[in-house]
Amino acid sequence: MKTLGFQKGDNLMGRDYQNHKLENSSQMKEKRQKWKRKKKKRSSKEVLEVKKNHEDTLDNERYDPLAKKETSKKPLKRLKQEKEKNEYSEDENVRDDLIYGIHPVEELILHRASEIEELIVLEKGNAQLIRLTKEASKTGILVRYRPRSFFDRLLPEKNHQGILVRVQTFVYADFDELISVLDQGAILFLVGVLDPGNLGSLVRSARAFGARGVVIGEREGCAVTPTVIRSSAGAANLLPIAKVRNFTLAIKQMKEKGWWLLGLAPQKEMLHQFDLQRPTVFLLGEEGRGLKPSIKKHCDALLGIPMAEDWDSLNVAHSGSIALYEWKRQQF
Repeated sequence: MKTLGFQKGDNLMGRDYQNHKLENSSQMKEKRQKWKRKKKKRSSKEVLEVKKNHEDTLDNERYDPLAKKETSKKPLKRLKQEKEKNEYSEDENVRDDLIYGIHPVEELILHRASEIEELIVLEKGNAQLIRLTKEASKTGILVRYRPRSFFDRLLPEKNHQGILVRVQTFVYADFDELISVLDQGAILFLVGVLDPGNLGSLVRSARAFGARGVVIGEREGCAVTPTVIRSSAGAANLLPIAKVRNFTLAIKQMKEKGWWLLGLAPQKEMLHQFDLQRPTVFLLGEEGRGLKPSIKKHCDALLGIPMAEDWDSLNVAHSGSIALYEWKRQQF
């Protein structure tokens, strides 16, 4: 009977044991050399795969099950956060269907609740958030609660105030319907206004002074975005805003309906000297450039705003607000 290469009765502490040990070591040496030769023949890709598998095995052996369970929560949390962010925002820019801020959201809940898909509100919010949540629940709006980290991640550097709604894509008014009635307020006609803050301010002023609506270009100028709605303090959700593709054609249609087209530009004839008790459309041009000559020639009158002698510049949003105020003043 042999045991590990020895026969019964062999002296395990003598020369036979030493010879057997040397024999085994030489065999191991040959195996190592053979493995090295085989390793050299492997491609670099295979070597990396073997090394990675080996490191994974070591990692699994190194950590106990409890520690492994604790670390597994972190990737799942990150995946959940990424899923939530992708659900509401495709990138750092806010999508058109997300409206945030207390006043814009309140206007939507009170006047256009049917367009709200869901309300997302801060957990443990203040009295205003609780009040809006109750109003939304009464109208059957789906309400979700999220931590502040959700809002800060979705709306970085935005004054979200812990509340937002997801709405249907902004629905523009029909242009023909907007100009069909002449005695329900003036119209703002914006030719190439690019800044969403200016557009929002103009919409807000139009709502404040009782204008009938606003007309913007489909290809030129800013569209109605969450920033516009935010800047308008929710007025964009209440005032008809129409889009037109061709400014010249739209102007001709308005003239045929009986509207007076008044362009705002530096002129000798001043706004307050003109009779505005008529169906009025105020035309305003792009920031810094004003109305194009191709638009000016179609205007029934070009009116200026009186300013200091050493100054002749005014922001487009301020100009529009002043014009609407003067129009409103003359209606009394």
